[in-house]
Amino acid sequence: MILENLDYKAWYEQMEASVKVRPAADCMDDLIEEMRNPSEEPNIVMPFAKLADKFTYRLGEVTVLAGQNGSGKSLLAGQIALHLIHQNQKVVIASFEMKPVRTLKRMVRQWSRMSFPTMQAH
Repeated sequence: MILENLDYKAWYEQMEASVKVRPAADCMDDLIEEMRNPSEEPNIVMPFAKLADKFTYRLGEVTVLAGQNGSGKSLLAGQIALHLIHQNQKVVIASFEMKPVRTLKRMVRQWSRMSFPTMQAH
């Protein structure tokens, strides 16, 4: 619900500068520098050989997996997350269907390649 009597200007001025929306002109110096000296960011690849040269992840961007319940989003997210972790990348998973412990349990099963991994197995 949007409050009609909220002073948005005062609210916006109180926000951290890092989360404020800024005009593109504010980035002009950084843009010119990037065009002159392109950054060499590593390609973060998918865990699937067929997609390795077709799709990469870029640092600082968000990837969303969407689909119907039971379509394999969590399975795919786990596989991708484990592969990114193997590439020393940080991973955040936000699931609106599974609790964190269930997500982590599934990822442990994926990593161990065992239906019922034990603490002694790895």
